[in-house]
Amino acid sequence: MKRKHFFIAAAGILFLILSSCNKSNDMPITLDNSEPLALAPDVSWAVVNVSYAVFRTKPEWSAESRENSRKGEILQVKGNFLNNGKDIWYLFDKGWLPAESITIYNNRYKAVNAVKKLMENNN
Repeated sequence: MKRKHFFIAAAGILFLILSSCNKSNDMPITLDNSEPLALAPDVSWAVVNVSYAVFRTKPEWSAESRENSRKGEILQVKGNFLNNGKDIWYLFDKGWLPAESITIYNNRYKAVNAVKKLMENNN
């Protein structure tokens, strides 16, 4: 008897799922291959969260300035360093940035969504 109720319930759920699918409104799923490391488990991404951030040649405040970055820029993290047991610095292609000027995400898609929200809040 329990088995019969299970199959009736399963058939009902399957019917609801299939009947709710409207093929004319289904959007095709496209795979974005523009950034192959976007979902790599060992790659982190950073979003610059200050108006301007200055890349340094070394992970310290007194190091020479290299280039600038602007709020909302997405960067792939290449490494990190704990300076004097308190300051965390992150390495990027352009140099080092302190943790205070960025937010870290575990995949690029989260970083992209964070930039969209960041830019919406600025308007």
